[in-house]
Amino acid sequence: MAGDVNIFSMSSSDAGEAGNRFLNSVKRKLLGDKKKHQSSDYHMKVYDIIKQIVCYNQGKILEFNFELSNKHRIMRDVLTEYKGDSTDANKQKLNDARSVLLNYIGIETVNIYKVNIGFLKTYYKMRDIENIPRCCIKTVSASKDRIVDNYRDHDAYKGENMASSAIDENTGFSQVLNTGVYYLENNIPEKAIAGYYKNPRLNNERVRRYKKSNRNGEGVDHEWVHCWDGQDPTDYKACYKSTLIIPMTLMNNNDLPSGFMDKIAKGHKSKRTNWGFVCLDSIKEGFFLDDIDVNIGYIVADMLSMYYIKSYIYTDTSRTYNEATTFLRSK
Repeated sequence: MAGDVNIFSMSSSDAGEAGNRFLNSVKRKLLGDKKKHQSSDYHMKVYDIIKQIVCYNQGKILEFNFELSNKHRIMRDVLTEYKGDSTDANKQKLNDARSVLLNYIGIETVNIYKVNIGFLKTYYKMRDIENIPRCCIKTVSASKDRIVDNYRDHDAYKGENMASSAIDENTGFSQVLNTGVYYLENNIPEKAIAGYYKNPRLNNERVRRYKKSNRNGEGVDHEWVHCWDGQDPTDYKACYKSTLIIPMTLMNNNDLPSGFMDKIAKGHKSKRTNWGFVCLDSIKEGFFLDDIDVNIGYIVADMLSMYYIKSYIYTDTSRTYNEATTFLRSK
Protein backbone atom coordinates (compact mmCIF):
# COMPACT_ATOMS: atom_id res chain seq x y z
CA MET A 1 0.00 0.00 0.00
CA ALA A 2 2.94 2.32 0.44
CA GLY A 3 3.22 2.91 -3.30
CA ASP A 4 -0.45 3.77 -3.72
CA VAL A 5 -0.38 7.39 -4.69
CA ASN A 6 1.49 10.12 -5.58
CA ILE A 7 1.59 10.64 -9.26
CA PHE A 8 1.22 14.24 -10.37
CA SER A 9 2.58 15.86 -7.23
CA MET A 10 4.66 19.02 -7.47
CA SER A 11 6.66 21.01 -4.95
CA SER A 12 5.63 24.59 -4.15
CA SER A 13 8.73 25.99 -5.83
CA ASP A 14 8.22 23.90 -8.98
CA ALA A 15 4.55 24.89 -9.14
CA GLY A 16 5.43 28.54 -8.67
CA GLU A 17 8.07 28.47 -11.40
CA ALA A 18 5.72 26.70 -13.82
CA GLY A 19 2.95 29.16 -13.03
CA ASN A 20 5.20 32.17 -13.61
CA ARG A 21 6.43 30.79 -16.96
CA PHE A 22 2.84 30.28 -18.07
CA LEU A 23 1.73 33.75 -16.99
CA ASN A 24 4.64 35.43 -18.74
CA SER A 25 3.82 33.61 -21.99
CA VAL A 26 0.16 34.68 -21.70
CA LYS A 27 1.18 38.29 -21.08
CA ARG A 28 3.42 38.32 -24.17
CA LYS A 29 0.65 36.87 -26.33
CA LEU A 30 -2.03 39.26 -25.10
CA LEU A 31 0.09 42.36 -25.57
CA GLY A 32 1.43 41.13 -28.91
CA ASP A 33 -1.92 40.14 -30.43
CA LYS A 34 -4.17 43.01 -29.35
CA LYS A 35 -6.84 43.95 -31.86
CA LYS A 36 -7.56 47.49 -33.00
CA HIS A 37 -10.70 47.87 -30.87
CA GLN A 38 -8.98 46.53 -27.75
CA SER A 39 -6.53 48.63 -25.78
CA SER A 40 -3.45 47.55 -23.89
CA ASP A 41 -5.44 48.33 -20.74
CA TYR A 42 -8.08 45.77 -21.77
CA HIS A 43 -5.45 43.12 -22.37
CA MET A 44 -3.78 43.82 -19.05
CA LYS A 45 -7.15 43.34 -17.34
CA VAL A 46 -7.58 40.01 -19.13
CA TYR A 47 -4.06 39.05 -18.09
CA ASP A 48 -4.88 39.98 -14.49
CA ILE A 49 -7.93 37.69 -14.51
CA ILE A 50 -5.86 34.83 -15.94
CA LYS A 51 -3.22 35.48 -13.29
CA GLN A 52 -5.89 35.23 -10.59
CA ILE A 53 -7.15 31.93 -12.05
CA VAL A 54 -3.66 30.42 -12.19
CA CYS A 55 -2.48 31.70 -8.80
CA TYR A 56 -5.64 30.61 -6.97
CA ASN A 57 -5.58 27.12 -8.45
CA GLN A 58 -1.82 26.76 -8.11
CA GLY A 59 -2.12 27.08 -4.33
CA LYS A 60 -5.46 25.28 -4.08
CA ILE A 61 -4.23 22.21 -5.97
CA LEU A 62 -1.29 21.87 -3.55
CA GLU A 63 -3.64 22.27 -0.57
CA PHE A 64 -6.15 19.81 -2.09
CA ASN A 65 -3.45 17.21 -2.65
CA PHE A 66 -2.09 17.69 0.89
CA GLU A 67 -5.53 17.18 2.46
CA LEU A 68 -6.30 14.16 0.27
CA SER A 69 -2.95 12.60 1.13
CA ASN A 70 -3.53 13.01 4.88
CA LYS A 71 -7.09 11.68 4.78
CA HIS A 72 -6.03 8.79 2.56
CA ARG A 73 -3.19 7.94 4.97
CA ILE A 74 -5.60 7.86 7.93
CA MET A 75 -7.91 5.52 6.00
CA ARG A 76 -4.92 3.30 5.15
CA ASP A 77 -3.81 3.17 8.80
CA VAL A 78 -7.31 2.17 9.94
CA LEU A 79 -7.52 -0.49 7.23
CA THR A 80 -4.10 -1.89 8.17
CA GLU A 81 -5.10 -2.12 11.82
CA TYR A 82 -8.53 -3.70 11.40
CA LYS A 83 -8.69 -5.54 8.07
CA GLY A 84 -8.12 -8.92 9.74
CA ASP A 85 -11.06 -8.40 12.10
CA SER A 86 -14.28 -7.47 10.32
CA THR A 87 -16.45 -6.67 13.33
CA ASP A 88 -19.17 -4.07 12.97
CA ALA A 89 -17.24 -1.69 15.24
CA ASN A 90 -14.09 -1.96 13.13
CA LYS A 91 -16.04 -1.54 9.91
CA GLN A 92 -17.60 1.59 11.32
CA LYS A 93 -14.18 3.08 12.09
CA LEU A 94 -13.02 2.37 8.55
CA ASN A 95 -16.25 3.68 7.07
CA ASP A 96 -15.84 6.89 9.07
CA ALA A 97 -12.29 7.37 7.74
CA ARG A 98 -13.41 6.66 4.17
CA SER A 99 -16.35 9.06 4.53
CA VAL A 100 -14.05 11.85 5.71
CA LEU A 101 -12.07 11.49 2.47
CA LEU A 102 -15.16 11.40 0.24
CA ASN A 103 -16.95 14.23 2.05
CA TYR A 104 -13.89 16.45 1.74
CA ILE A 105 -13.78 15.82 -2.01
CA GLY A 106 -17.50 16.57 -2.40
CA ILE A 107 -17.58 19.75 -0.32
CA GLU A 108 -14.26 21.20 -1.44
CA THR A 109 -14.84 20.69 -5.15
CA VAL A 110 -18.10 22.66 -4.94
CA ASN A 111 -16.21 25.55 -3.33
CA ILE A 112 -13.54 25.31 -6.04
CA TYR A 113 -16.18 25.34 -8.79
CA LYS A 114 -17.76 28.44 -7.27
CA VAL A 115 -14.49 30.38 -7.21
CA ASN A 116 -13.53 29.43 -10.78
CA ILE A 117 -16.98 30.22 -12.15
CA GLY A 118 -16.59 33.57 -10.40
CA PHE A 119 -13.40 34.21 -12.37
CA LEU A 120 -15.23 33.50 -15.63
CA LYS A 121 -18.07 35.84 -14.66
CA THR A 122 -15.56 38.58 -13.86
CA TYR A 123 -14.03 38.19 -17.32
CA TYR A 124 -17.39 38.33 -19.09
CA LYS A 125 -18.56 41.31 -17.00
CA MET A 126 -15.57 43.17 -18.38
CA ARG A 127 -16.64 42.25 -21.91
CA ASP A 128 -20.40 42.81 -21.70
CA ILE A 129 -21.84 43.56 -18.27
CA GLU A 130 -25.42 43.38 -19.59
CA ASN A 131 -24.98 39.90 -21.10
CA ILE A 132 -22.99 37.72 -18.72
CA PRO A 133 -23.36 34.11 -19.90
CA ARG A 134 -24.69 31.38 -17.67
CA CYS A 135 -21.96 29.05 -16.41
CA CYS A 136 -22.14 25.49 -15.12
CA ILE A 137 -20.06 22.35 -14.66
CA LYS A 138 -21.34 19.04 -16.02
CA THR A 139 -19.95 15.53 -15.75
CA VAL A 140 -20.51 12.20 -17.49
CA SER A 141 -22.68 9.69 -15.62
CA ALA A 142 -21.29 6.39 -14.30
CA SER A 143 -23.12 4.65 -17.16
CA LYS A 144 -21.20 6.91 -19.63
CA ASP A 145 -24.35 7.69 -21.62
CA ARG A 146 -25.69 10.76 -19.84
CA ILE A 147 -24.58 14.28 -19.00
CA VAL A 148 -25.22 15.26 -15.38
CA ASP A 149 -25.36 18.72 -13.83
CA ASN A 150 -22.61 18.94 -11.22
CA TYR A 151 -22.52 22.62 -10.34
CA ARG A 152 -24.53 25.65 -11.42
CA ASP A 153 -24.10 29.36 -10.91
CA HIS A 154 -27.23 29.80 -8.81
CA ASP A 155 -27.56 33.51 -9.63
CA ALA A 156 -28.02 32.58 -13.28
CA TYR A 157 -30.04 29.39 -12.89
CA LYS A 158 -32.54 30.65 -10.30
CA GLY A 159 -34.60 27.74 -8.98
CA GLU A 160 -33.88 25.24 -11.76
CA ASN A 161 -33.34 21.68 -10.58
CA MET A 162 -30.13 19.81 -11.32
CA ALA A 163 -30.78 17.51 -14.25
CA SER A 164 -29.32 14.94 -16.62
CA SER A 165 -29.80 14.24 -20.31
CA ALA A 166 -28.75 11.61 -22.82
CA ILE A 167 -25.48 12.43 -24.58
CA ASP A 168 -26.79 11.49 -28.02
CA GLU A 169 -29.68 13.96 -27.60
CA ASN A 170 -27.33 16.95 -27.39
CA THR A 171 -25.18 17.92 -30.35
CA GLY A 172 -22.65 19.88 -28.30
CA PHE A 173 -21.78 17.18 -25.78
CA SER A 174 -21.81 14.33 -28.29
CA GLN A 175 -19.35 16.23 -30.51
CA VAL A 176 -17.05 17.05 -27.60
CA LEU A 177 -16.99 13.42 -26.49
CA ASN A 178 -16.38 12.21 -30.04
CA THR A 179 -13.61 14.68 -30.84
CA GLY A 180 -12.10 15.53 -27.45
CA VAL A 181 -12.06 19.25 -28.27
CA TYR A 182 -14.33 22.19 -27.52
CA TYR A 183 -17.70 22.91 -29.14
CA LEU A 184 -18.72 26.46 -30.05
CA GLU A 185 -21.98 27.38 -31.75
CA ASN A 186 -22.87 31.05 -32.11
CA ASN A 187 -26.15 30.62 -34.00
CA ILE A 188 -28.19 27.83 -32.44
CA PRO A 189 -31.51 28.90 -34.05
CA GLU A 190 -30.05 28.67 -37.56
CA LYS A 191 -28.39 25.30 -36.90
CA ALA A 192 -31.49 23.89 -35.17
CA ILE A 193 -33.76 24.94 -38.05
CA ALA A 194 -31.37 23.26 -40.51
CA GLY A 195 -31.34 20.10 -38.38
CA TYR A 196 -27.70 20.41 -37.34
CA TYR A 197 -28.28 21.09 -33.65
CA LYS A 198 -30.13 18.90 -31.15
CA ASN A 199 -31.03 19.70 -27.55
CA PRO A 200 -33.52 17.68 -25.47
CA ARG A 201 -35.25 20.88 -24.34
CA LEU A 202 -35.85 22.21 -27.85
CA ASN A 203 -39.25 21.53 -29.41
CA ASN A 204 -38.45 20.68 -33.03
CA GLU A 205 -41.90 21.57 -34.34
CA ARG A 206 -41.76 25.03 -32.78
CA VAL A 207 -38.19 25.48 -34.00
CA ARG A 208 -39.32 24.85 -37.59
CA ARG A 209 -41.98 27.56 -37.20
CA TYR A 210 -39.63 30.00 -35.50
CA LYS A 211 -39.55 33.50 -36.97
CA LYS A 212 -36.36 35.34 -36.19
CA SER A 213 -38.01 38.19 -34.35
CA ASN A 214 -35.67 40.60 -32.62
CA ARG A 215 -32.81 38.72 -34.24
CA ASN A 216 -30.30 41.52 -33.69
CA GLY A 217 -32.12 43.38 -30.93
CA GLU A 218 -31.18 43.69 -27.29
CA GLY A 219 -34.57 42.64 -25.90
CA VAL A 220 -36.02 39.20 -25.21
CA ASP A 221 -36.79 37.04 -28.25
CA HIS A 222 -40.10 35.62 -27.02
CA GLU A 223 -40.55 33.51 -30.15
CA TRP A 224 -37.29 31.74 -29.39
CA VAL A 225 -38.19 31.29 -25.71
CA HIS A 226 -41.37 29.55 -26.90
CA CYS A 227 -39.24 26.97 -28.76
CA TRP A 228 -37.98 25.51 -25.48
CA ASP A 229 -40.16 22.90 -23.74
CA GLY A 230 -41.32 23.46 -20.17
CA GLN A 231 -39.71 26.86 -20.07
CA ASP A 232 -40.72 29.58 -17.65
CA PRO A 233 -41.06 32.60 -19.97
CA THR A 234 -39.64 34.86 -17.27
CA ASP A 235 -36.38 32.86 -17.23
CA TYR A 236 -35.49 33.72 -20.81
CA LYS A 237 -31.74 33.32 -20.19
CA ALA A 238 -32.26 29.56 -20.19
CA CYS A 239 -33.17 29.84 -23.88
CA TYR A 240 -29.74 30.50 -25.29
CA LYS A 241 -28.61 31.17 -28.84
CA SER A 242 -24.85 30.74 -28.35
CA THR A 243 -23.04 28.01 -26.45
CA LEU A 244 -19.44 27.13 -25.61
CA ILE A 245 -18.54 23.73 -24.13
CA ILE A 246 -14.97 23.09 -22.99
CA PRO A 247 -13.91 19.54 -22.03
CA MET A 248 -11.90 18.79 -18.92
CA THR A 249 -9.56 16.30 -20.56
CA LEU A 250 -5.93 15.20 -20.87
CA MET A 251 -6.37 14.11 -24.47
CA ASN A 252 -4.44 17.02 -25.95
CA ASN A 253 -1.46 16.83 -23.57
CA ASN A 254 1.22 14.88 -25.40
CA ASP A 255 3.88 15.33 -22.71
CA LEU A 256 2.37 12.97 -20.13
CA PRO A 257 3.98 9.50 -19.80
CA SER A 258 2.02 6.55 -21.18
CA GLY A 259 2.02 4.78 -17.81
CA PHE A 260 0.31 7.73 -16.20
CA MET A 261 -2.25 7.94 -19.01
CA ASP A 262 -2.97 4.21 -18.74
CA LYS A 263 -3.63 4.60 -15.02
CA ILE A 264 -5.86 7.63 -15.46
CA ALA A 265 -7.73 6.17 -18.46
CA LYS A 266 -8.71 3.10 -16.43
CA GLY A 267 -12.49 2.91 -16.33
CA HIS A 268 -12.96 5.29 -19.26
CA LYS A 269 -14.10 4.17 -22.68
CA SER A 270 -11.16 5.90 -24.30
CA LYS A 271 -7.97 7.71 -23.34
CA ARG A 272 -9.74 10.99 -23.91
CA THR A 273 -10.72 10.76 -20.23
CA ASN A 274 -13.32 13.49 -20.26
CA TRP A 275 -13.82 14.33 -16.59
CA GLY A 276 -16.51 16.84 -17.33
CA PHE A 277 -17.29 20.09 -19.08
CA VAL A 278 -17.19 23.81 -18.44
CA CYS A 279 -20.38 25.04 -20.10
CA LEU A 280 -21.30 28.62 -21.00
CA ASP A 281 -24.37 29.85 -22.83
CA SER A 282 -25.71 33.23 -23.91
CA ILE A 283 -29.01 34.54 -25.23
CA LYS A 284 -27.10 36.60 -27.81
CA GLU A 285 -26.19 35.26 -31.22
CA GLY A 286 -22.50 35.52 -32.07
CA PHE A 287 -21.56 36.06 -28.45
CA PHE A 288 -18.47 33.87 -27.96
CA LEU A 289 -15.05 34.64 -29.44
CA ASP A 290 -13.25 31.72 -31.03
CA ASP A 291 -9.90 32.70 -29.53
CA ILE A 292 -9.73 34.43 -26.16
CA ASP A 293 -13.03 32.97 -24.84
CA VAL A 294 -11.98 29.46 -25.80
CA ASN A 295 -8.49 29.91 -24.35
CA ILE A 296 -9.72 31.27 -21.01
CA GLY A 297 -12.32 28.49 -20.91
CA TYR A 298 -9.56 25.93 -21.41
CA ILE A 299 -7.46 27.46 -18.63
CA VAL A 300 -10.34 26.98 -16.18
CA ALA A 301 -11.23 23.52 -17.54
CA ASP A 302 -7.61 22.33 -17.34
CA MET A 303 -7.30 23.60 -13.78
CA LEU A 304 -10.52 21.86 -12.73
CA SER A 305 -9.42 18.61 -14.36
CA MET A 306 -6.49 18.54 -11.92
CA TYR A 307 -8.90 18.23 -8.97
CA TYR A 308 -10.73 15.39 -10.71
CA ILE A 309 -7.44 13.62 -11.37
CA LYS A 310 -6.28 14.03 -7.77
CA SER A 311 -9.61 12.70 -6.49
CA TYR A 312 -9.52 9.80 -8.94
CA ILE A 313 -6.00 8.82 -7.90
CA TYR A 314 -6.90 8.75 -4.20
CA THR A 315 -10.13 6.80 -4.78
CA ASP A 316 -10.82 4.74 -7.90
CA THR A 317 -7.20 3.89 -8.73
CA SER A 318 -6.03 3.58 -5.11
CA ARG A 319 -5.37 0.05 -3.86
CA THR A 320 -6.03 1.22 -0.29
CA TYR A 321 -9.38 2.75 -1.21
CA ASN A 322 -10.50 -0.33 -3.16
CA GLU A 323 -9.41 -2.70 -0.37
CA ALA A 324 -11.30 -0.56 2.14
CA THR A 325 -14.41 -0.70 -0.03
CA THR A 326 -14.13 -4.49 -0.35
CA PHE A 327 -13.61 -4.85 3.41
CA LEU A 328 -16.71 -2.76 4.16
CA ARG A 329 -18.80 -4.97 1.86
CA SER A 330 -17.55 -8.22 3.39
CA LYS A 331 -19.73 -10.22 5.77
